[in-house]
Amino acid sequence: MGVIGPDGYWVYMGVLLALLTAYAGWRTTQRRALTPDEQGSFAVITPNATPLAVDAVLEEAQSDDPQQQQASA
Repeated sequence: MGVIGPDGYWVYMGVLLALLTAYAGWRTTQRRALTPDEQGSFAVITPNATPLAVDAVLEEAQSDDPQQQQASA
């Protein structure tokens, strides 16, 4: 803070945010997106879901997964 003064904190935070944003932008271009076949199944479960609801959602997600159906056939 001695060199820049009291505003040095905000300059420092701005530089860090800009570097992080630049890195995130660069990083997103380095890998191709997965196709739907390569992606796994995803089940949305709320934190306050009952055990019965969790079982039902997971069973439904497994029955909708085409990879599981092909493997069992």
